[in-house]
Amino acid sequence: GIAVCQEGGPVSNWWEATEEGGEPGGAALAGFVFGEDVVTLAGLSEEEAQESVREQLRAVYGSKVVESSLRSIEVKLWQNDPLTHAPLPPPSRGVDLGHPAL
Repeated sequence: GIAVCQEGGPVSNWWEATEEGGEPGGAALAGFVFGEDVVTLAGLSEEEAQESVREQLRAVYGSKVVESSLRSIEVKLWQNDPLTHAPLPPPSRGVDLGHPAL
């Protein structure tokens, strides 16, 4: 996929993402928010956070593309996800986390 780094909004890195298996209609654009921008975004209502991301996308793709192509925006704080701080599974055959250090 393509990765884009951007300033001027909460999202600093964008990349192409898709549902597992790449099913039609599953294409998505994903992004990461780091540092103080996380605190700022977390302090917004869901609608305000979505508009902040929408505004940032308009700066990259233009209003026409964003308004005609954007289906939804989901803002997720991973710190609140129950698996973020979950212990790793015990080592076992067939469990591969992608890197020996993980």
